[in-house]
Amino acid sequence: MKNNIRKQINKMLGFSVLLIGTVGCSDFLDEQDPSNLQPESFYTTATQAQAAIAATYADARFVGDGAGIFSSNWQFLMAPTGTTTTETAQNSDLNNLYSLSYDANTLHVRNWWRGIYKVIANANLVLENVPEIEMDEAEKNRILGEAKFLRAWTYFYAVRIWGDVPLITLPQSANSEDFFPVRTPQQEVYAQIVTDLTEAENAGLPWTDESG
Repeated sequence: MKNNIRKQINKMLGFSVLLIGTVGCSDFLDEQDPSNLQPESFYTTATQAQAAIAATYADARFVGDGAGIFSSNWQFLMAPTGTTTTETAQNSDLNNLYSLSYDANTLHVRNWWRGIYKVIANANLVLENVPEIEMDEAEKNRILGEAKFLRAWTYFYAVRIWGDVPLITLPQSANSEDFFPVRTPQQEVYAQIVTDLTEAENAGLPWTDESG
């Protein structure tokens, strides 16, 4: 009798261990990194849409990103006009800029190019993905309108600085056919700017944001 009871207890314990082990392997050990966000999983909520447009604004704030000591992002726009000058031994890149001996390798030039197209890339991601999010339509239209304004604003800088520039209006990846885009005639860039600004205006953006 005792042997039968002991056998039944052993069977139950063995089954319980097997059950716990199976559940543990399939559920408890599956880990997901909450900070590893991918485009296909990020644009799913209104909060994420708001975060995406906020990130675009943040990048627009420091487009030039400076270029070392005694340097600021506005100097790339001021120096080529010949209206200001500076001399600092600590920043030869800045000296080259003010002496009008700069090219595509000059740090200010590279930073402005990279910064401008980073804003454009973020705006393109917003415009591509936010329309599919289930959220308040007025809020969605506001975000899309702001993204179009930011893209137009950034291209307005680009076309006045460099003339013909690559016109990119869709998100890119390493597999994109136009991953190395050619320059677009500035007339077409200006046409896109007008289109974006018109659509931004039609989005009904408020004169001031609720946050001030």
